[in-house]
Amino acid sequence: HCLRLQTPVVSVHRNPQYVLLKFANAPKQRFDRIVFATPADQALRLLADACLLERQTLSAFGYRNQTAILHRDPVRPSTRNERAVTWDYRLPADASASISLSYHLNPFQSGEIPFPLRLTLGDASHLDPQHILQRLEWRRPHVTIDTLVAQRNFAAINGRYRSYYCGAYWGHGFHEDAVRSAEQVADAIEAAAHHSMPSMPMPSATPEIVTNG
Repeated sequence: HCLRLQTPVVSVHRNPQYVLLKFANAPKQRFDRIVFATPADQALRLLADACLLERQTLSAFGYRNQTAILHRDPVRPSTRNERAVTWDYRLPADASASISLSYHLNPFQSGEIPFPLRLTLGDASHLDPQHILQRLEWRRPHVTIDTLVAQRNFAAINGRYRSYYCGAYWGHGFHEDAVRSAEQVADAIEAAAHHSMPSMPMPSATPEIVTNG
């Protein structure tokens, strides 16, 4: 067993016996199976031989940029009992503007923090810039009808061609969704380890023909 740090994967190639990973700065290496714990679009880009089902499923998941502001601005909660508030929201006067959602982090810290510590998502124009501690940016899964349909293929593509996929995109974009899908993948790998892996034709450049019947 080995752990590779700062070793980007360039592409993933699969055959009935093993999975071959090609790295940007290290020799290629074979593995028994691969788990893509990445956003769906990144997993699809890495696959050098994605089949039609994998392409259709993984390409259905979209993402939106998300910004979070860690700050100590004394945002006024919507209730008088501030200690009972774990999150609060602000509705903008302009209906087209984004909602501001703030999480009160102090109750979740093991030690006492002498100032209010909050994480705000969405519109942060009302915050005092002097109270901002850090800006965090990432991409969050954007749930649509297409993604809900694609989620039905979870069991169909996991384990296919020695490959597994987990991430928040299998749910509603939350950490819990990512953990849940990872647990399902772990269970699937454990079950596969107790059975001989079936011989399955590998994907080819020839498009698959899907028919109903």
